Amino acid sequence: MRGWLLIEQPGPWGRDRLRQSRLDPVLGDALAARCADAGVRPVLIRTRERRDVAARRHVYLVRPGRADGWAERLLVRDDRELLDLDLDLSPGVGERLDPTESLFLVCTHGKKDACCASFGRPVVTGLGHRDGRVWESTHVGGDRFAATMVCLPSGIYYGRVTAEAAEHIVAEHVTDAWCSNTTAAGAPTSRCCSSPSTPSGSSGRCSDSTT
Repeated sequence: MRGWLLIEQPGPWGRDRLRQSRLDPVLGDALAARCADAGVRPVLIRTRERRDVAARRHVYLVRPGRADGWAERLLVRDDRELLDLDLDLSPGVGERLDPTESLFLVCTHGKKDACCASFGRPVVTGLGHRDGRVWESTHVGGDRFAATMVCLPSGIYYGRVTAEAAEHIVAEHVTDAWCSNTTAAGAPTSRCCSSPSTPSGSSGRCSDSTT
């Protein structure tokens, strides 16, 4: 996987995120095909702070990487604009986020796996919105390690995250402490170019896998 496409979509999410989550199903089909061809993972995101995206929705293009990753934010007013996005991930398409502005995705995709909603929502509630950096998300992999959390653009996966551990994770990323060999919540072990498979360390962080 070369990158991520994060699309703000409030309201309920179906099991098939792009086709059963109140997006136009024709647009969902086309977007799914484009993302598959480009090697980009599409993820829906939402926050309780914003329930109406009729005027505009937040969209993020992310190229993952701990040293050279980046994320750019766009505001989309017409859903058809989603099909015109540059999924080759050329920089400069949107507003580049500051390197210290990590995004934190917590899977709460209950229609994919009920555990994600049960364990993920308390984590999101505990963290709050954090000025638009914390988002509920659809499936990111590693459901059996719920609550799962992904930090972008670094691409580090965490599994079996509790509300308390999430506070440590956010603090560490904000201060760049995740670059060290060990952290209060465990050592970074997974990149977002692959899905988590097995837990590692006391924090339940997942290790690299191709599943």
